[in-house]
Amino acid sequence: MGATKLDQYSSEIKSTAEINKVLSHPARLTIIQSLKENPGLRPLDLMKIVELSHAATSDHLNRLKLIGVIEYRYEFHFYQVFLVPEKLKKAIDFLQRMEN
Repeated sequence: MGATKLDQYSSEIKSTAEINKVLSHPARLTIIQSLKENPGLRPLDLMKIVELSHAATSDHLNRLKLIGVIEYRYEFHFYQVFLVPEKLKKAIDFLQRMEN
């Protein structure tokens, strides 16, 4: 197989593809849904929700953080996780424009 020529695509398309690639995992979608319903959950709470090991949950959270859809805040001696809805909205808006 040949190398992918990413330079031929717009930055918006590459960004949307990266977001969609990360969001394609059921555990990550479950994390996003949980944070939408309960903002500020701790990583330990999310580990129980997705029913995965600490390492697996941490990996999923790191991937979501790398694309900017979640952020950590240090509150009262522990970290809380929050959604960054603007990043998700950007990908959704792009996909909706493609429907028209």
